[in-house]
Amino acid sequence: MKVTMLFSGLVLMVGMLAAERSSATSVATITREMSSGVTSAEVRLERGPVSRPHSDLPANLDARGSGTVLWHRNLANTIYTSTGVSDAEGVVFSGTYLNAPRQVETVPLGGDGTEDWVHAGNEFFVDASRDGNVLAAVDFDPADSVATIREWRPGSSTPLWSYVVYPCRTLVYQGWASRKPIRVSDDGSTIAVGITMWADGGQQGRLLAFDSGSGTPVVDDDLPTGSIVATEITPDGRFIALASWPTVYVYDRSVPILRWSGAIGAGNDALAISGDGKYLAWGWTTFFLREWNGSSYTPTWTYDPPGTRYVGQCALSEDESNLAIAWDNGSGVPNEISVELYELPSLSLQWTHDYGSPSPEAPFGLTDIPTSMRFSTDGDHFAIGSWGGQFPELHVFERSSSTPVYSLDTPGSMIDMDIATSAGGNTYIATCGKNVHATIGGNGGDLYAIEIAGGGTGIGELSLVSGSSGLGRNYPNPFVQQTTITYSLSRPGRVRLGLYDVQGRLVRELVDGPGAAGIHAVPWNGRGQDGVAVPAGVYLARLESAHDVSTRKILIVR
Repeated sequence: MKVTMLFSGLVLMVGMLAAERSSATSVATITREMSSGVTSAEVRLERGPVSRPHSDLPANLDARGSGTVLWHRNLANTIYTSTGVSDAEGVVFSGTYLNAPRQVETVPLGGDGTEDWVHAGNEFFVDASRDGNVLAAVDFDPADSVATIREWRPGSSTPLWSYVVYPCRTLVYQGWASRKPIRVSDDGSTIAVGITMWADGGQQGRLLAFDSGSGTPVVDDDLPTGSIVATEITPDGRFIALASWPTVYVYDRSVPILRWSGAIGAGNDALAISGDGKYLAWGWTTFFLREWNGSSYTPTWTYDPPGTRYVGQCALSEDESNLAIAWDNGSGVPNEISVELYELPSLSLQWTHDYGSPSPEAPFGLTDIPTSMRFSTDGDHFAIGSWGGQFPELHVFERSSSTPVYSLDTPGSMIDMDIATSAGGNTYIATCGKNVHATIGGNGGDLYAIEIAGGGTGIGELSLVSGSSGLGRNYPNPFVQQTTITYSLSRPGRVRLGLYDVQGRLVRELVDGPGAAGIHAVPWNGRGQDGVAVPAGVYLARLESAHDVSTRKILIVR
């Protein structure tokens, strides 16, 4: 039976992962927070194998299309569970589990893959506000049945607050590889966490929601039904959707009140809610699309696909103009995935992309299951991650075409992914998972940062025209730990690039000497000539050459 096969495959994966757990104890020591408030955690962390920058990508990595791998991190023993892109801050926030280092970490998009900071724990799931500066994680300690929720800002490893939940049964129901129990709204206003708790007679779901910056829940509700398999949130944080078998719930946290609940049917972790909560989508053996009519989510489309096709993932664009669905054939080996894009509200099918049929000689057990799917903040792109096997683990599409603009075929499986659009029009993707296929025993976690250039300034493309002289825009701006300053020279000659405070005092000299004609990029780590981090505030980048003097404001936030 399909249900038995899928669950056995997922549980088998978790069993294999657990079989590779190191017997060594963590070298991190933390004073456990047993109440909400500012943490008193003291972390002592020995760094093991940390990162390989983008200049040392895996030999068997295959990237195709118009994107650029900015950097790659490989952790030898642990596995990445989840990741989020904070585009406003220019950082990737990620979490790990299984073996040391079990941690959350921030890595600058514009860096070489080296982390800014880490915070150690047990089993982390994370998310980040795509348009804000809010980072949040839930850390599960199975030995004590304790889950600890924390919030950070990119500039510091010290949490703003922590909140302990007990007795927690699990964060990931039945080993569901793509389940993400924590969500941060794009604007950074709201943090939502769905947890499965121990309860009399078994288990029940629990929803907690927090205002950013506050460790006091604004929503704390025990759900009458059991195991949470998916949590979603709207960009403004108002509506929170949960799939808790056998029920789907939608909360309006502005009241706060349960807005609606309904039977989920046969479902998995495919769940989506649109920008202002108008549309709600979920499914597995049947796909359901419902629309809010002022008092209830009423059926708009109920679809039973022909043959052996099941809903793997689904996504709704923030502007509510598109619906994307990733189908698979269940737990068949080899598995087949197809992606469809629909226009809303007409439900007109725009295009279909089939991954193809794997070779019959494919190694047994390399089941390809969609694990995550999201639209970019501007809705022009959407990405889908999967376990892979014979096909790439990451595909990125434009709404206008069924041909991927970018695909990444990694050595392992991708478990989570996030995608955001910068103010300049570039798309940034973070994707993470396991270094070998999810159904194969073994350790190792991979994290990739990818840029797809748009119409504006990015890390990989500069907003300067070759043949001119002057300063380009730095990215990111504002920044926390590191930014990249771009400039161009129309002809060879002496050049000086310095950073000054608003009183005109020299803070750091980045370039002073001969320069070749063309476009240049210079990183600044936010430190002065003495190597000490400068205070937050406004600074001026000043470029002097034989043919041009130009300045540009740079903002540091701490």
